[in-house]
Amino acid sequence: YDMRSKHSSEATHWKDTEYLNERGHFRTSSEPAILNIKRVEQRDEGEYLCRVDFIRSPTRNSKIHLTVI
Repeated sequence: YDMRSKHSSEATHWKDTEYLNERGHFRTSSEPAILNIKRVEQRDEGEYLCRVDFIRSPTRNSKIHLTVI
């Protein structure tokens, strides 16, 4: 997620479409922001990295592990 533009409405979102295609959406309207995955599949299991770039603040990285049961 790139917040380096002057307005948050111009922020850009990138995802690897090979894995989540149209099933994954990053929602910034909630606090905290969330990654929503529709129709979770066994192959979705693994590590996810969220990177947010800002204009005047350091880049933030968050890593989670999703386990599908």
